[in-house]
Amino acid sequence: VKNEDTVVIIPSIAGGSKAVKTIKAIKVKGVIKKNFDVSASTYTMFEEKYGFFTSLARDMVEFADFGKGFCLDVGCGTGILRDVLPDSEIVGLDISTGMLKEARSRLDHVLAGDAEHLPFRDGSFDAVLFNATIFLIPHADIALKEALRVVKEGGVVAGSYLVGFYHNGRNALEMLGLKHREVFPSKKLDEVVKEMGGEIEEFSYSGQKDVALDFYSVPAMSNALFPGQSYEERLKLVREKLSALPDEIEFVWKMFRI
Repeated sequence: VKNEDTVVIIPSIAGGSKAVKTIKAIKVKGVIKKNFDVSASTYTMFEEKYGFFTSLARDMVEFADFGKGFCLDVGCGTGILRDVLPDSEIVGLDISTGMLKEARSRLDHVLAGDAEHLPFRDGSFDAVLFNATIFLIPHADIALKEALRVVKEGGVVAGSYLVGFYHNGRNALEMLGLKHREVFPSKKLDEVVKEMGGEIEEFSYSGQKDVALDFYSVPAMSNALFPGQSYEERLKLVREKLSALPDEIEFVWKMFRI
């Protein structure tokens, strides 16, 4: 399979629909990798300004009731989990080599990899964590099964996933006629986690509209609003369209643990 983002050779796959889904997933992963490879600097600026993903990770770890241990950080990004779990040995895995370059100096071990095919033995980790990443995986259900495979008995699989920006109980983006395109829909994640016997809780973070403007200025995030366009054009649209957001918004996420 060849496209502008990746070149992959797929073994023979029985069944047309399965092959199409596999090809689509590979293309999506290529787009995600490409966008996150160029997102490290803007992601870091967003985090330095708001400390948001660190706060999200802290709430996730507390919700998971995980203190310290041998941990796999799936979609580790720039390695911010180190600030939340300073006494843990952390293995960071990410599809983006651009983000891993930043994480290398912070985490104990890093490697490029696919969450749907974890290169670890059964029962290797005390915890497998997905901070703001599980919803970006085309087959998140498979990724969770893999996580449950590599976590020890009595360990925990936990993560956070985006619900959206809200104002007075209404989706703030939809109020502007915009849509955040989901790789793996949050409602479907609700179902998958519950089917696996997990728990879910909603978390809301109050802020100003600048949070949304800066969040969607990150290349990987802007692609969710305006796919198929250059980053320069996406950034222009983000500034134009999102300036009409209400001044006060709620950034809503969900936490899960299994």
